Amino acid sequence: MLNLKNHNYEDKKYIGSRDLLSIILPYLGYIDNQDALNIASSFLKSKNMTILTIGIKCFIQNRHPDTLKFLNNFYKKFYKNNLVLQKWFEMMASLNPKNQSNLTVIKSLLKHKKFDYKNPNTIRSVLGTFQRENIQLFHANDGSGYDFISKQIIKIDKINPQVSSRLVLPLTLFTNYTFERRDKILKYLKIISNNNPSKDLNEIISKAIN
Repeated sequence: MLNLKNHNYEDKKYIGSRDLLSIILPYLGYIDNQDALNIASSFLKSKNMTILTIGIKCFIQNRHPDTLKFLNNFYKKFYKNNLVLQKWFEMMASLNPKNQSNLTVIKSLLKHKKFDYKNPNTIRSVLGTFQRENIQLFHANDGSGYDFISKQIIKIDKINPQVSSRLVLPLTLFTNYTFERRDKILKYLKIISNNNPSKDLNEIISKAIN
């Protein structure tokens, strides 16, 4: 059995273990493993950025009630560092708190003073992460996640077609899903297609649906 406790993960000799923890600790948090949550709690005190983010991501997966507080503390500490700020946006975009409904958090990020539609890195950190890691909300059965992202793609396409073309790619993988889900995704791809998309975006959608 893998022993995760009693290691000094600040020590460079545990770099490999940190890589492993970055994968398994969030999963253990998801199943409410108390040892994992205890380790994650100790990681919140770390000055090492990798260790600190591993700890927060464990609480994100656990949907722990204090997760937003941890993320707010992270923001207050690092908001002046643009590179680290992208990590905060990524973690926030993967958040699906129990006491919030639907897309409240992700929509609030689009109104954040540090979010900029003209900054491709910010868009990828928020909307790209949402599609990749916030599976439950992106693939919500009511189609709200597809509706949300399609509206964002239409908006961003007027600003930066290259970014919108990358952002639409997860929707073009609709053939990987059930027929019912395929129909939902196709519906929104066609909505994007009917909103005068750029040449780049239209080419990607056309190849996917034809």
